[in-house]
Amino acid sequence: MDFDVFPSPFMFSSKVTAEELHKSFINTNTVSVEQIAEGWSKEDFYCTPEEAFKWRPFDELPDGKKFVSFMSRPRVSLDENNQLCDKVFYHNLNWTEGFQRYLAILSRTINSAPGDDSLWPYGRYYLMEIDGNVGDKLIGNVLFDLNFMRGDSDTKTFEIPWQEIFEFYKVNQNLKAFGLLLCNFKDSLIDEFFSPWEGLLRAITYLEKSDNPAVDKVAVRQTAFQIVSRYFEVRKKTSDLSRLVQDIQKFKDHLNFEEIQNIRVSDV
Repeated sequence: MDFDVFPSPFMFSSKVTAEELHKSFINTNTVSVEQIAEGWSKEDFYCTPEEAFKWRPFDELPDGKKFVSFMSRPRVSLDENNQLCDKVFYHNLNWTEGFQRYLAILSRTINSAPGDDSLWPYGRYYLMEIDGNVGDKLIGNVLFDLNFMRGDSDTKTFEIPWQEIFEFYKVNQNLKAFGLLLCNFKDSLIDEFFSPWEGLLRAITYLEKSDNPAVDKVAVRQTAFQIVSRYFEVRKKTSDLSRLVQDIQKFKDHLNFEEIQNIRVSDV
């Protein structure tokens, strides 16, 4: 992607399957996904989202704008020519700073989708299909750069250096932002292959178990609960009960917070 013209314009494609529509994070209970997929895909229409609104009566379809957004994606890959890491780590930034730049790029991309609701891609793509697996690598390594979490706990006092508090705040905000954005994607806690969720949950658990007084445990707990709440909020209209049960158990296995341990399927 040419970052001089970032973000890349989104383009609409009429090619879609009934399975993709059925598994999307869009409420399809009031429409026939089979009929929609068959009718749209036979056209093989590629255009701007604005042209798609004119081509089909999306305004007459429940959540029509979301369907246009669901069937659109950036014209140029976010990691075209494997250059996203170069943009993230320019001038040899550390993991924390690089992660923050990555989040800004990913957030801007999502918010550039024609849905105007910060929910793209509605579960259609895995994150690695959009960012070339850069996010997974970052979340797996970001903790290695946190100097404020190192040291002998026996020497710590109540006089916590402000720099350590600031570092914790940045890390916590980055983890929260990543988790909330990741909820939009197809990645699940129960995927058979390694998922960025594993790295994120490990990072939150690492903070929750840290004995460094700079770590605000209340803030960590709130971050975890906000991410979990968002996860179920975007999936509850389309996920089946058995999958929700597995997701809930996975969260409980990783995050030992009372609010999360008390979650029931009926609460979702």
